Order: sequence, then C-alpha cells, then structure tokens
Amino acid sequence: MKVSPEQVKAARKLLGWSQADLARLAGVTEQQVRRFEERARVPWGARVAAMRRVFERAGIEFTGVFGVKMKAAEGPDSNARPPSTKSDPQAVD
Repeated sequence: MKVSPEQVKAARKLLGWSQADLARLAGVTEQQVRRFEERARVPWGARVAAMRRVFERAGIEFTGVFGVKMKAAEGPDSNARPPSTKSDPQAVD
C-alpha cells in the first residue's frame, strides 16, 4: 500500500513528531520529508517504505487514501513507542 504525503503529515502530528524526528528514525533527510509532505518531490520507494515502517512500529495504521489512526493494542510490545510520541488514540483524517 502506498503512503500519501497527507498520511505522513497526519501520522507525524498524531505521534507528536517533527519532520526532524521522522527523518532521524527513518534514516532519511529532513529535507526529503519536507519535500514529500509538500508534494514538491516524490522520494525513492525505499525512503517512503522506511517512513511507513517507522510509523507502523510506532503503532500507526494507514487507512484509505488520507487517513491514519493508532492501532489497537496487541500483545506485550503494543505500548512500545519511539521517543517523543503522544499516546492520543484518536484518528487523524
């Protein structure tokens, strides 16, 4: 499943992450995150996949074309989140 710039931005906001936080955790540059969110440039598929993996590990579920929400708790590691996250379970569309 592809990830839209709107989903990346919404997921960051849901988690309370800055563009710099996402870049650091996904191993991409802050400029790549910013340009993707602004639709100024589409990064290589591997970079978008890295961002998606980071979000999914943090408990984000991508829904539809623009939506994101926190996954329901599943098992012993369900509360594991990277540093500087919020625990707000509300979905952002």
